[in-house]
Amino acid sequence: IQAPQIESPTEPIQELGTEYAPQGFGAIARAWQPRRDLAGYGHDAEKIRQTVKEALEKKKPPPLPDDFMFDFYNCAPENQLYPGFLKGDESITLEGLSETSRVFQFSLPGYHLFSLFRYEAGPMIPMPLHLDTLLIDLYTAQVHLTWRSTYGIEHPIRVIEVRMTTQAEAVHGKE
Repeated sequence: IQAPQIESPTEPIQELGTEYAPQGFGAIARAWQPRRDLAGYGHDAEKIRQTVKEALEKKKPPPLPDDFMFDFYNCAPENQLYPGFLKGDESITLEGLSETSRVFQFSLPGYHLFSLFRYEAGPMIPMPLHLDTLLIDLYTAQVHLTWRSTYGIEHPIRVIEVRMTTQAEAVHGKE
């Protein structure tokens, strides 16, 4: 059985015994480098254990360490990260990813999502959601999109609604 033949187009394998950067489309697990470095605590295992133990005793989730980087939540290899957020209407072309060398081409749907916060004090305020994850599953021919955002909770919230518009509605101000 042959091993997978995945190599970088910018650094093709040319010599046995030479170290090449790993290639592929798999997720980087939380415990693997380079992702693990982003978790914080400076790799101090005892500090991690103590912090988690104290949090469990207080029945609260442990706080994020001061040196925690939110990129830790991203499992994609660095060469597969999109700079910033997706708009949601991008055209995608994938080539050379199957035995048949078939070209996969499609466009994202152009949806725009936002949350509508209804505060207990009465006001309703729209808050943006950002398209930050695109997962393409070639085996099932499915594309999964994830919109996210973070918000402060300084004022009591009664209801949060998620709403969606299309590109045309967003341009013309319709909902």
